[in-house]
Amino acid sequence: MRRLRFLCFMVLLAACTNKKEQPPVPPEKVEQIVLDLELAAAYSLLAPPGNTDTAAAQYRTLVFRHHQTTEADFNEVMKWYVNHPAVLDSVYTHVKSKLEELENKGRMKN
Repeated sequence: MRRLRFLCFMVLLAACTNKKEQPPVPPEKVEQIVLDLELAAAYSLLAPPGNTDTAAAQYRTLVFRHHQTTEADFNEVMKWYVNHPAVLDSVYTHVKSKLEELENKGRMKN
């Protein structure tokens, strides 16, 4: 009986330690939101002088509304990603790549 308990404990321990902790929101969705936030920040710089902060806040609100979330919820999700830097790095690597693609497309048109 003692061996059976030990075996059950070891199986349970192995099951728990091999399981990867899943993010609260999939990385692909976070990438989309971060990309849109970066684009919103860039667009806000086109606002007339003195209005960039207002434009930035409005664009951020629109991004969160578009993705059906709130800034507070997004910040909570980002706390998980900050505590998992490898996953966060992957998100930003993909966002950077997408921004570079958009930049290159813009250069081709000009």
